[in-house]
Amino acid sequence: NKCVFSSNTVTKVTFLFLSTVFICSFMVAAPIFGYLGDRFNRKVILSCGIFFWSVVTLLSSFISKEHYWLFVLSRGLVGIGESSYSSISPTIIGDLYTNNSRTMMLSVFYLAIPLGSGLGYILGSGAKDAAEDWHFALRVSLSSSSLSACSPGNT
Repeated sequence: NKCVFSSNTVTKVTFLFLSTVFICSFMVAAPIFGYLGDRFNRKVILSCGIFFWSVVTLLSSFISKEHYWLFVLSRGLVGIGESSYSSISPTIIGDLYTNNSRTMMLSVFYLAIPLGSGLGYILGSGAKDAAEDWHFALRVSLSSSSLSACSPGNT
């Protein structure tokens, strides 16, 4: 039971370490972005966070197996970028909608998170298999996320 990182095999423990770094950085940064979102322009914070997350994701797709520590760092930075999005977006939705429409839009937002994650795994796995290189999984997931962020409903 091993996961593949480039041509080396990585144990499940090492893979789980990547997830742990992501979650811990996400947990630490989310309240900070919540605080900033209450005091500064939310759209600017959200835009900067999404841009930061996108750039770090793209750059991490070029990290070689010799620089595993850099890949771990990039997962932490992605967690910070995603925490800006997840803590600021619901407040923007709350500002834009009222009563029942707010409930519906928040439901759609929170339903889209696991659906998007699942779709990212499916598309990323397909890209990895097609290109025979795990780096393409990050590039495909970034492309699909960028398309959804730029869709007409997200202005």
